[in-house]
Amino acid sequence: MLKLIHSILGPLKYTILHPQWQANRHQRLSLKVTEAIRNSHILDIGSGNADYHNALSSDNTLVTLDYPDTNKRYTHCPVIYGTATALPFTDNRFDYTFLLEVLEHIELDREAVGEAFRVLKPGGRLIVSVPFLYPTHDIPYDFRRYTAYGLKSILVQAGFSVISCRSKGNSLIASLQLLNLALMEVTLKTLLAWKPLGLLVGLVTWPVTILINIASAPLIPLSSLNAASLGHTAVAEKPVKG
Repeated sequence: MLKLIHSILGPLKYTILHPQWQANRHQRLSLKVTEAIRNSHILDIGSGNADYHNALSSDNTLVTLDYPDTNKRYTHCPVIYGTATALPFTDNRFDYTFLLEVLEHIELDREAVGEAFRVLKPGGRLIVSVPFLYPTHDIPYDFRRYTAYGLKSILVQAGFSVISCRSKGNSLIASLQLLNLALMEVTLKTLLAWKPLGLLVGLVTWPVTILINIASAPLIPLSSLNAASLGHTAVAEKPVKG
């Protein structure tokens, strides 16, 4: 049943018909940063089922890495298995490293950022995105949430210069997205308990989530109010030593 739901919602991921439209929309906007990369050697740490690799320019060389235990739940296999806290690469090897919606799943997050710094060439850049207001997921590998200030602090302590740090959404959008997620959580739990009732609940909640998405659309132009957001995307650079 869950596979059927995923097969229905999958193609709708970036449309207003998907219950996570706002979260997916902001995730896609953050990935626009990666689409501008050209002729570079890239390491995607925690690549999972990433659907953005096809959007990368073909003149890049991409290496994907994922942790064996967590990768079991995904259909995509990485180029290499490993851990983010002990990357199996030499120093100063990559032009870019990605940690996209991954850092919250790494227990030793500071060590992972330090490793991303180590394998980057001087002048190389790390692109990292993290959630702020989002439910627990990928249990039991979900350890924390970040403010923009906490994320920047970790990057600076690792030796990076923070080029940009952008919050995703605003308090109103985040609140409406959480409401949609709560409705879907109720639906899924009901499905697992009794499928007929769960389907009936889904016939009610899905249209409601679409109406909530429609209501949230006019709020998109509003800037982040700093009180809350869906998450943050940062670009950080490894300094070139003089």
